Amino acid sequence: KGFLDLHTCARGVRIGEVTVVTADTGSGKTTWCLNLFKHLADQGKGIWLNSYEMDPKMVNRKLATIVLQKKMKYQSFSPEDISKYKHWLAKKNVHLNITNSKVDIEILRNLFEMASLAYGVKYILLDHLDYIHANGKKKSTLENIDDAVREIHSLAKEFKVGVVLVVHPKQIAEDR
Repeated sequence: KGFLDLHTCARGVRIGEVTVVTADTGSGKTTWCLNLFKHLADQGKGIWLNSYEMDPKMVNRKLATIVLQKKMKYQSFSPEDISKYKHWLAKKNVHLNITNSKVDIEILRNLFEMASLAYGVKYILLDHLDYIHANGKKKSTLENIDDAVREIHSLAKEFKVGVVLVVHPKQIAEDR
């Protein structure tokens, strides 16, 4: 029901657009996004998961816990669980970026092209904005963020994909 409410409220994650997910550190943004992307994969949509701050093995494990409905911190995977997860992956168009280094827009352009044209990906998760840099002259942080988001939106339109972009809010003192 939760994703139906999201669809009603936001009209879903739309092709050619960027949907921003933001909340405090440790609040579950990545887990929520992985649940959303699992839901998209279950609908037969091609998905591509990119986490530039989290180890790809951890992203894979988090996705497995969602698919298997297990609590990652308290339960280990049995051989049967691993088999079930591999079977789920084999039936879905799911791609996981296995690097987590910083990227610039030109690198993203090449990756979007490959993902959308070669693999039929329709939805891309970018976790998170701090690891993506706009091209061009050195500007203020705010200008770089603005440029990066604008260029990611252009890529979404050009390659006809829906992008979910995780953004960590800037931490400020409580008295401000």
